[in-house]
Amino acid sequence: MLSALSVTAFCTIGLLSWAIWHWSYYRLQYSGRVQSPLYGWLRPGGPLGLSAGLLACALFVWNLAYLIRRSTWLGSYLPGTLRMWMGWHVFSGLVGVLCVLLHSGFSMRSTAGGHALIVLTFVVISGCIGRYLYAFIPRAANGTESSLDDLRKQLTLLSTDWDRERKGFGARVREQVDHLITEGRWRPGFIARIGVFIVGQFRLRRSLRKLKREGALDGLSQVEIKHALQLARRAYRLTLLVTHYEEVGSILASWRYFHRWLGLLMVLLAIVHIVTASRYGSLDFSFLPLMGGD
Repeated sequence: MLSALSVTAFCTIGLLSWAIWHWSYYRLQYSGRVQSPLYGWLRPGGPLGLSAGLLACALFVWNLAYLIRRSTWLGSYLPGTLRMWMGWHVFSGLVGVLCVLLHSGFSMRSTAGGHALIVLTFVVISGCIGRYLYAFIPRAANGTESSLDDLRKQLTLLSTDWDRERKGFGARVREQVDHLITEGRWRPGFIARIGVFIVGQFRLRRSLRKLKREGALDGLSQVEIKHALQLARRAYRLTLLVTHYEEVGSILASWRYFHRWLGLLMVLLAIVHIVTASRYGSLDFSFLPLMGGD
């Protein structure tokens, strides 16, 4: 994920630099852009805009290959772990959005392409939320989700680590984790559960900061404090997952359902946009030598 996000950040900086460099064109309304000498090069159907659109299509096809890798029937035909494919899924989705923005000229009109861009925005937002949920659940080395039995075994091993902690501070940290679990009772409903889930993370961070200060006042070393707080994070996550295993599973299932249908709507709108542009748009393929400039 670090490599994927680093490359995405580099591409974002490059796109912003390009937009600032050509701001005299991009700040114009669409009717004014037609009169600009840069219009032939920067318009959606021009060499640069069309190249960005084609690259975005290729990235989204690559992005959807993650669903094939997750499939029980077809996943074995694609090499690599689910963890690796998730990284490529995030990378191709984010960079694809940058290509779409460049293709559209940073403008959104009331067309199939503009509607596809709106839906794509919601797809990216839901994808960021889903990646957060994905990272919260412990996984095996190949990226598969841990079962309830695996989580219970990890929680049992974690208890032995607690026993080796200094009794005073370690006991207070463990009590605070139990308090957070009890305080953050889950409520019925998808949105309510997501809210409790997110709020619980903020409460955990606040409690850990307080415990870190208390540990320093008790004369514990930074190594001991860090180890105890690491155990606290793991204990909170594992206890929450064991206690609400079915609820967490339902949240992930609901999110995947919502995210995939949004993605399907975006793909359908993109297809309509491509067909319409191919039939009625003025596309410049002169930069593609294999097509003979036609």
